[in-house]
Amino acid sequence: LWSEQSLSEVIKKTWESGLPIAIHAIGDSAADSIVNQVISLKEKKISGKLNLEHAEVIRKDTILKMKDLDIICHMQ
Repeated sequence: LWSEQSLSEVIKKTWESGLPIAIHAIGDSAADSIVNQVISLKEKKISGKLNLEHAEVIRKDTILKMKDLDIICHMQ
């Protein structure tokens, strides 16, 4: 329901405030989109903690992308 630009901006502002963020990502495409935004921010030296909610269904390639990121997956 969020554009990639809006999602990236919210994550960025939250992390710049020193706060962790929790995002509901129902489905493998949603999870992949969020992980891609986190990778993009990390390349710009912006990082923080992410709680990925509803992470029951994540593609193997997305899991591999998450390896060096501070992401906690929550199963519902």
